[in-house]
Amino acid sequence: MKKLTNKANQHKIDLQALEESEARFRGIVLWSPDAIIVTDTKGKIEYMNPAAEGVFNRKVESFIGKDFGLPLIDDESTEIDIFRSGKEPGVGDMRVMETEWLHKKAHLIMIRDITERKKAEEELNEAKAKDEAILGCMVDGMIEMDQDWRIVTVNKAAENFLGWEDGGLIGKSWQDALLVQDDKGRIIALDRLPIQTVLVAREIEATDRYFIRKNGTRFPVAVTASPVILGGVIAGLIIIFRDITKEKEINRMKNEFISLVSHQLKTPIAEMKGYIENMLEGVTGDLTIRQRQYFNEMLEVCARAYRLISDLLSISMIERGALLVNMLPIKLGEIVDLSVKNFLGTIKKKDLVLSVSEKDKDVIVLADKDKTIEALNNVIDNAVKFTDKGSIVIEISGKTGYGVVEVKDTGRGMSREVLNNLFKKETVLGGEPIAGKGAGIGLYIAKSFIQQQKGDISVTSILDKGSTFIFKIPKA
Repeated sequence: MKKLTNKANQHKIDLQALEESEARFRGIVLWSPDAIIVTDTKGKIEYMNPAAEGVFNRKVESFIGKDFGLPLIDDESTEIDIFRSGKEPGVGDMRVMETEWLHKKAHLIMIRDITERKKAEEELNEAKAKDEAILGCMVDGMIEMDQDWRIVTVNKAAENFLGWEDGGLIGKSWQDALLVQDDKGRIIALDRLPIQTVLVAREIEATDRYFIRKNGTRFPVAVTASPVILGGVIAGLIIIFRDITKEKEINRMKNEFISLVSHQLKTPIAEMKGYIENMLEGVTGDLTIRQRQYFNEMLEVCARAYRLISDLLSISMIERGALLVNMLPIKLGEIVDLSVKNFLGTIKKKDLVLSVSEKDKDVIVLADKDKTIEALNNVIDNAVKFTDKGSIVIEISGKTGYGVVEVKDTGRGMSREVLNNLFKKETVLGGEPIAGKGAGIGLYIAKSFIQQQKGDISVTSILDKGSTFIFKIPKA
């Protein structure tokens, strides 16, 4: 009797567990976001959950007792078309498994609506195809790196430039794939590249460098680096570069041509200038007032031509890296005095007031005397040229590590646009006029000369009120 009671209790427990299991199963089926369909072994639909109404856009009752209409292969996943009443067809991911339903063998079918996902994948593939087409058409090389400095994307141009046509750049670290040199052939470490500046400042940085090909040869490039920022965090870096070998060669030939022509022109113009000066001094006899007037104008033309040729020679040396400086200790006041003498006549003729400070004139700087005087000449010439009335003030001071000269004028001043392009090589060599008079060649040369001596020139200006040029030279 006791055994029968135990068996009855166990049966009751098992039945209760089964009922609980079925209840959980029905709860899962009822609330599942996927369409769940139960068919008999012949494919007749016996049950569909509420989610199926949303997937097929039809009432569940319209399906019960109908053939499912598709082959049912257990334990397989199939992508199917979903035909929805009154809506565009969709796409579903169908999975089939064998089960029991109402104590009979059946098929359990789960269909997940993946229409939106498929659309997103198609759009993503289209975007990817467009990106690949754009990258393939790019003349410049493009390399994308992740935050671990490994290359994740590279275009065909970059592979060709670097000699990696076999596609072996993907996955390589920056150091393994791309060595960089400076102008002197020294290998540049990663932390010394402009990339580091980009990562810190989150700005685009461009510079000239030499890249090393896979075979060990090098070529000059113009590089632009830009960080990839996702959610406010740097997630990678994009490097755009182009081979500028031809541009370098053209510039070299251009500079050599300018240098050759300038040397050939400088001598005859100097001789012509000398002949005119001799005639004005009466070597060839007395001159009429009209003749003297013409000879003075010819002398000015020769002087302008001589200065222009000298400027072209200076630019040629700067561009070729052939500018040499002879650094010696000299009083800064002596340089200022020698430069000012060249403009006393013009200043007097324009009725301008000239003031040169006596303070700190004995500050000794380490400078190339001739090039520093020429640089200051160009700055003062600019002040005189653009000042029609008022004054020119030149102040000398000794600051930490530098001797400083400030040239202040009350001239027409410069707009922000002019200031932004004042010392740029591209503007000067492009022949674009600065402030409506001249091409800014003198100021470009002045800045180059001072920078060659480890100094610098800066400027502040207010339109219609005047400008202040400040250049500093290291103390001896």
